[in-house]
Amino acid sequence: LNHSSFNASDGAALLAIAGTTELSGDSLLAYSGELRGNEQADVSLTNFVIWEGGFNVGGADSKLSIDEGLLVQHDSLETGSESMTITAGSVNLISVGIVEGSGVGLQVAGEEASLYGRDLKVEQQSGVGYGLEVGDGAYASVDRMSITINGDGASGVWVHGQNTEFNARSLAVNPVSGSTESQSGLVVEESAWATLERVQLGSGLKLDSEFVDVDATDLRIDNTSGAGIDIQGGASLTLERAHIEGSRQNGVRVFGAGTDLRAQDLVVHATQEAADGGGGYGLQVSGGSKAV
Repeated sequence: LNHSSFNASDGAALLAIAGTTELSGDSLLAYSGELRGNEQADVSLTNFVIWEGGFNVGGADSKLSIDEGLLVQHDSLETGSESMTITAGSVNLISVGIVEGSGVGLQVAGEEASLYGRDLKVEQQSGVGYGLEVGDGAYASVDRMSITINGDGASGVWVHGQNTEFNARSLAVNPVSGSTESQSGLVVEESAWATLERVQLGSGLKLDSEFVDVDATDLRIDNTSGAGIDIQGGASLTLERAHIEGSRQNGVRVFGAGTDLRAQDLVVHATQEAADGGGGYGLQVSGGSKAV
């Protein structure tokens, strides 16, 4: 399919690809509805634009590849909707932008789901949601990704669930107009794992729950409301070369039995008290936790 356009009502399938089917397309425009790929579907798209719709990839052996694409969802869509959902199969994204109304920009969920992305950009327009969600045993690896969050309670990346793994290189997460205490740049919980390299966050890094294990190298966190880094619940964080600047409350907070921080070349600068006068510590270690 080349230089083609498609239209469907909300929730309907623009393109439904199933079985051992191959589809390739260049310069495609889709308006409303969604593209669905499952049951060993093999889809390769270049210069693809979908407006007020999304992707749903759900076949264990299905494959989706997009090179240069734009997905747009508006606030008029239902809150909590996803621009792209991967519940099974493998998805490769190169130079893809997602503009999300008030839900999840990109969701990877399930033990058979995997995402490989490079040069990705997600812009959240409003509401409580996530730029990227990786959960329930899924795998995601991204290189050069930027996420803009907007609204109280929003998070750039949410990684959760046993056997879930997230690898990020050159990731940036920033709020539209200054961090709020209810926002998070990156959250890892429920026994998930993450490896971070050259990551910059304009809202805090939060680790919570036993068996959470995160390794971070060249991490920068700026001007957060609340802790720049908050580790609790038995989680473990290893830092190498990290700079936490201008946090309001605590630069780094380590709390609870079994919670562990191992840091080398850590700089915490210009930490301020919270608005209610609490905190103000560069590093707080308490409740039976350990920091080395």
